[in-house]
Order: sequence, then structure tokens, then C-alpha cells
Amino acid sequence: MSKLNIANIPALTGSDVPFEYGLDDEYFVAEAPKIVKFVAFKLGSNNLSVELDYKDVYTSFQESYMEFCTLSSNYQTKSIINSLIGMPLDIVSGSNVSFEEKLPKLSMDLAKLQSLTFSREGGVGGDTNLKYSNIDLKLGVQRYDIREYINNEDIPLVSGTYVEIKEIFHFSPVSAYRFFDTSSMLNYLNNQFRFESFTPETIFFLLPVWEDVLRAQQLTLAAKVRRSHYSYIINGDYITVYPVPQSVQKMFFSYNIAPISSQNTDLAKVITGLANVPFKFLAYSTLNENSRQWIRKFTVELSREILGRVRGKFQTIPIPNSDLTLDYNDLISNSRENQDRLREELKLLLEELTYDKIAEREAAKANTLQEQFKNVPVYIYTG
Repeated sequence: MSKLNIANIPALTGSDVPFEYGLDDEYFVAEAPKIVKFVAFKLGSNNLSVELDYKDVYTSFQESYMEFCTLSSNYQTKSIINSLIGMPLDIVSGSNVSFEEKLPKLSMDLAKLQSLTFSREGGVGGDTNLKYSNIDLKLGVQRYDIREYINNEDIPLVSGTYVEIKEIFHFSPVSAYRFFDTSSMLNYLNNQFRFESFTPETIFFLLPVWEDVLRAQQLTLAAKVRRSHYSYIINGDYITVYPVPQSVQKMFFSYNIAPISSQNTDLAKVITGLANVPFKFLAYSTLNENSRQWIRKFTVELSREILGRVRGKFQTIPIPNSDLTLDYNDLISNSRENQDRLREELKLLLEELTYDKIAEREAAKANTLQEQFKNVPVYIYTG
């Protein structure tokens, strides 16, 4: 068995490791020979024979670097996966949004992005510009093809999209309906402006403010439900109006062009989950010393496992009057335990750095500050 020679360590080249990761980083290549010395000293090369080759250590070093980057990327993906699923891969990996050697900035942007869909449905913003058009209702015709009445110059109707009607605008009821409606607020306005004797629905009594608010809500609901002259049913690209139009008039509506469900989406072109999020390994030169120290420790444990397997092939070495039993079992078991411990330590740290954990800590900090400010005396000015 050969001993790990630290007196003359060749520079790291592509033939020394199974993958190309890190070879284009001068910091990674420069640290590789130092890692060989570090591993040799940690395994006791000053007193014992270390039956490893420098290529074994280089391979362990590269694997440790890959392991660290993988764990880091997985937890970063966990923070933002809900914002990534469904995004086109060519957009994410393009020049506008690049995840290569970058982490998304912690800001309100992600929360705003997630709220756009809800804002659009609520009619208070969103990520889609509404379009407006109208249908020329014809005498005796109830069913109309929506696509014939939309302006598709700005948003072309391509395969895999459909017209999403957001709102239908009805004509307001004639003024007499509001004037003589027994549920209107006109009788209270009569009292305020002193013309109660000129209307047929005057009621003379006082009401609390909260009843006025409830009555206003009642009027709004009645205007939408009880006063509607028309109703409609949308089925696919067709809208059917009720009752049968008895005159020629226009019916206005707002809409946008929406994609059909993901059944028609090419999954090979969008992010579907953790497996195809376009993260790449972080450059070794960008890692701080804490991160590099984890990689060094993990390299030692991987090298320790290789050493244990090498010694396990021999198990015993004959010496005068006895046999020397090698400690391969202890090396392998200790190596695996230490690897698991290092992984768990890193996972616990990364778990605390996900965006939801950061948000929880910020919320707790805000609550603590509020409790502290409650004890600050507030001066009351008396004139």
C-alpha cells in the first residue's frame, strides 16, 4: 500500500477528478493541493501511514463542493418554488432573469407577484390589462360568438388560449324605478333637503347612522339583483343572453385573453418542480470562509471513508509473531456519522434562512418592538 505523499502534490487537472465542476475557478484549483495536506494531517499522516492517493482527496474535495452547492440550491428553491412553477425555462434562464450564481433578493416583489392573480380577479389591479368591447344585440337573437366581437390586434387569439369575460355592463334602470322604489334612500333625503311633501314615498322618522350604512348596502345589492333587465350564460366562446332581445342595442363587456389549463402546456418548456429549476453551482471563489470550512471538513470525512474501504481490503497485516488488525470498521462508521452530522448542521442553518423563516423572525421582532414602545411614556399636551 502506498502512502499519501504531501511533499510533491501535482496541481489539480481534469484527469484527476470525474467532473469538470470547479476546474474553471482559480480559487478552487489553488486550494486543492492545500486540501490534500489538510486531509493528510487530519488522518494522522505524521504518525501513521495514510493509504490514499492525491486523486482520492481531489475527488472527495470536488464531491464536497458539489454537496454544499446542492444543499444550498435546494433550500433556496424551497423558498421560492411557488413563484417559479409554471414559468418558462427560456425566460428564467435568459438575460432578464438569471439564477446563475445569484440568489433572489429578499423583498416584497415576490409577495406582490403572487398577489397579482388575486388582484386581477378582485378587479383591483393584476398582471393583465383588461380589454373592452361590445356586442350588437339583434332582434330575436340570443346566442353570440364572443370572438367575433373582440379586438384581437393587441392580444392575438392563438391556439391554447380562450376569451375570459370579466364583467358584463347592463343598462341602468329608468329613473322612475329609482324614484318610486320603496327601498330607496330618497325618503331620507327628502327630510334633509326639505322637499318631503313633493314625493309619494315620504316617511317621517329618525334613523341611526349604522342603519343608513346597511340600507346603502341593501340598495347596492338590490340594484345588482332585483333591477337587472338581462342575464346571460357563457359556454365556451358563446354567450347567451336572456330574455330574447326585443330591440337592437349594445351590450358592453370587459375581457382578457387567458391561457387554457396546463393540459396544453409543454412541460418540457416550463419549470415543473425542484428537478428542473435552473440553479447552477455557486462559484467557489464567491463562497465565504465559513462555507469553505464546511467543504474542507466534509472532504476529510469522505477521504476517511475511502481510507476505511482501502484498509478493509487487507483487514490484517502480518508482523513478527502476530497480525496487525486495521481499523477500517471504525473509519467507515465514524466517517458516515460525521457526514450525517455535517449535513444536518448545514440543513438546520439553511432551514432558518428560508424566506418563510426570515418572515417569521421579522414578525416576531416587530411584535417585540411594539411591546417595548408600549412602555415609553407619551406626553399629553394640555393647553
